[in-house]
Amino acid sequence: MLRRRKLLLWAVIGMAAALVVVAVPATPAQADISDWNWTGTTSRGYDSFYGDDVVAYAAGSQASLAVTVYNDRGEDVNIKGASLEFDWGDEYTATTPPEIKADESSVITFGFTVPSTAQASNVVTHRYEVEVQYESAEDTTDGYEVEDAYLGWGDGEQMVFYLDHHPILPGTLKVRVDESATSLYSADLDRGKITFNVAPADDEYVEADYSYYRTWDEEGSDFVVYSTDQADVMDLRRQVNALDPSDFDQVPAATRELVAQAHAQEVLGDQESVAGDFAEARTYYQTALDLMTEAVSADCDVQKMNIPSIAVWLGGIGLLVLGLGGLVYAIRKPTA
Repeated sequence: MLRRRKLLLWAVIGMAAALVVVAVPATPAQADISDWNWTGTTSRGYDSFYGDDVVAYAAGSQASLAVTVYNDRGEDVNIKGASLEFDWGDEYTATTPPEIKADESSVITFGFTVPSTAQASNVVTHRYEVEVQYESAEDTTDGYEVEDAYLGWGDGEQMVFYLDHHPILPGTLKVRVDESATSLYSADLDRGKITFNVAPADDEYVEADYSYYRTWDEEGSDFVVYSTDQADVMDLRRQVNALDPSDFDQVPAATRELVAQAHAQEVLGDQESVAGDFAEARTYYQTALDLMTEAVSADCDVQKMNIPSIAVWLGGIGLLVLGLGGLVYAIRKPTA
């Protein structure tokens, strides 16, 4: 009877395992932009002012983003370009490999100078999009087709219109004004920009057909531009935390008092940071660093004062050991 129960139990376990296998299919391989990494950041992680994890760079510093691109197309592809576009209006490009073999990866690195806070506000996080354009190595006409794309209405003055996608595959752009094909324009295929020789008349409908390169893309919304005061606050905070001896054992009372004062200044600095007054926060954190430096210095002086007394104590023990050794030898010394 017991054997039957065991067999039944194992059967149930086996069926449950089978159901789990069926219910949880294998995860497919990651495609397109599989990874990215910001390097050389001013700060990275949780920031109480924004209430979220951020990737932060000081205004005017150099930012770098390494993007790993995986070719999931099942065929070799030619890389036509890569762009990194931010919500403050700037778009940055990167040098790309000429091709990526099927089922292989390549790293594309963007580098740029972070704009001032006048252009990219430091009170909000910024959105950005990475886009890598490619074409089939075997069929260079392979792309996304768009027909009857609305570009706008003429007003007799506007000469420049933009397509919703770019870059555009050469030889695919066809522009119409009031349903009549026209060639009286120039086109920047990389930017999707159309400039007419003469502005379309008032109420004339402008449309186009075209194909654009296939893309791999990814978005983020955690980029932050620090003001000078913000960057200084983060640097001072790191220095204070590195010096903090509050967790050390046997810290003298005078040192603990200085550390407590430094912590109080830190709290005030944090409050000002959350409120967005980074200049005031910087002042509090500078005071905290000064107090913490003084505390560490005072603690070191105390340790130095203790070194001679410890040496004397150890010397006394040494003499006592020598004396005891001599006494034992005298007692055990064999007589002639």
